[in-house]
Amino acid sequence: MNLVSSFEALLAGFLPLLTAPSFENLKVIARGWVFCLERRTVTRVLQVGGGIYQKHHSAFHRFFSRAQWCIDELSRVLLGMLLRFVPESETVYLSVDDTLCRKRGLHVFGTCMHHDPLLSCRKFAVVNWGHNWVVVGVNLRFSFAPGITWCLPFAFRLYISRTRPKSQRWREEHVHRTRPELAVEILQNVSRWFPDRDFHVIGDSAYGGKSVSKQLPARFHLTSRVHMRAELYSAPGPSAGGRGRPRKRGDRLPTPEEMAGIRTGWKSVRLTIYGKKKEVLTKQATGLWRAAGYRRVCVTVVRDPAKKTPDQAFFTTVLETTPEQVLERYAQRWSIEVAFQNTKSHFGFEDPQSRKRKAVERTAPLAMVLYSLVVAWFAQVGFKKYKAIDRPWYTRKSTPAFVDILITIRKESLREHFLNVCEWTPENRKTLRLFTEVLRLTG
Repeated sequence: MNLVSSFEALLAGFLPLLTAPSFENLKVIARGWVFCLERRTVTRVLQVGGGIYQKHHSAFHRFFSRAQWCIDELSRVLLGMLLRFVPESETVYLSVDDTLCRKRGLHVFGTCMHHDPLLSCRKFAVVNWGHNWVVVGVNLRFSFAPGITWCLPFAFRLYISRTRPKSQRWREEHVHRTRPELAVEILQNVSRWFPDRDFHVIGDSAYGGKSVSKQLPARFHLTSRVHMRAELYSAPGPSAGGRGRPRKRGDRLPTPEEMAGIRTGWKSVRLTIYGKKKEVLTKQATGLWRAAGYRRVCVTVVRDPAKKTPDQAFFTTVLETTPEQVLERYAQRWSIEVAFQNTKSHFGFEDPQSRKRKAVERTAPLAMVLYSLVVAWFAQVGFKKYKAIDRPWYTRKSTPAFVDILITIRKESLREHFLNVCEWTPENRKTLRLFTEVLRLTG
């Protein structure tokens, strides 16, 4: 049984990048990934997708470990599909972050001990064994979920720690790059793929320092957090015509911490962020930031009137902006955390047990590629077929979650398959057996 034809039309966008056998393998893997309800290992996915009845199971493992296709090319095509939701005259907002995928086994390529944000707190830092992925996604808003930002991941890089344990047997040459450097590499690819589009990157403080801000491609802007002691300067004055290099900076300006210490000049702002209405006090200043290579930035200092959180500072490279725009724009970053939660809890981002380098670098990203395709399909076609499940105890829910999207694509695939049967006769036993098998696997 195939997935609904409208989804396979999206999947056909990858056809020029794959050979005919590889594309058939991709369709089986996508089918199994959508219908699977257990851990999405490769063997379980091809079993649910019906691949074991078509060819030897090793062909699907070779699709990840040896087949001649590139995950970056899939990212380029996927981004082109997602940009159809953004008019060419508008800026494309991107979110960047990294996430931990817990793994087991010492001989899996790229595994090491990484900081675990879910188990850590301010007093105790917890590390866990696994992969650390740097992910960039497009922030989109759809008609079926007004007021909610969806982040659809499209590009991925595996971060490999500089300190690798001696117990690991893989000894492949690898040039160490930090997470911000991997993020910049993705952004440079995006700039090369779509040179005529304007992009705005949103990231936390790890992706707001000089490693990213000094290396931003042309037509890219950045919004992130800034340290309260960041050094800001005014623009340099006119040169006197003497000897020596021209000045890079002018007079020293107050740091965000010094700005917060001045009692006057605060402006009250009302926001709707993270699904809640909130009132905060803000101050704003423009200057040359030393850590960004003396690039001109707009800094916004935020204070909670209730004093439940400490003062914070945010910056953006868009100079003509209001505090409301800066804070609402930065709040969009949370959408990529929701994408991580959805893919790990409901779509098997952590489940594949690949060990070789190529398989590791392709299997988990393909899960997020399929996640973005499923949400894009729902935004185009699926929302018209969506029917909310009657939950009398859950009256406030007004928009579909990713679980509802998965149920919709499964239901439409089953409906399209069985409605294509011309006539129900006693000879349709094969179709009936298939139907009972699907119910067993998905129920």
